[in-house]
Amino acid sequence: TKRLTLRASETVWVRIADASGKSVMTREMKPGELYLVPDARGLVLEARNAGALDLFLNDKLVGKLGKAGETLSGYGLDAAAGEKAGG
Repeated sequence: TKRLTLRASETVWVRIADASGKSVMTREMKPGELYLVPDARGLVLEARNAGALDLFLNDKLVGKLGKAGETLSGYGLDAAAGEKAGG
């Protein structure tokens, strides 16, 4: 199983929705806070200040999800987990 984790490096608003658009998680993450992404297909991430979010795959840092102050919308977490072709 592929495990995705988000880590906030500073305060950041985050929303994760399922394939139907229903909110799975919406909250402001605090610096150092971790969030284990549910093991489900079709999850999409939105974030304000994407540069404050680190993405981990199986406890290995993949990288930041954007630049400081950047708004992220429609980021598919399946692709982040390598679930698409060529992953």
